[in-house]
Amino acid sequence: MQNKFGDMLKKLIQFTNIKLNVIAYHIGYDISYISKWANNTSQPTKKHIERKNDTLSSIFAEEIIECTACRMLAE
Repeated sequence: MQNKFGDMLKKLIQFTNIKLNVIAYHIGYDISYISKWANNTSQPTKKHIERKNDTLSSIFAEEIIECTACRMLAE
């Protein structure tokens, strides 16, 4: 079975061009964990995945909103 968490995380990282160290800082994990998640070699524990998802969604949403605003101003 595919690791949908890792696949989606990688897509969001590529879409927003956000750096792994920024994600690691905001969720309080070492960058190596984020890399492992994005490369489907590991996953967050079930105990913490909901909290990590909440934080990750906020990080990506803020980045998408910021990029959209920048594009609108440039037009």
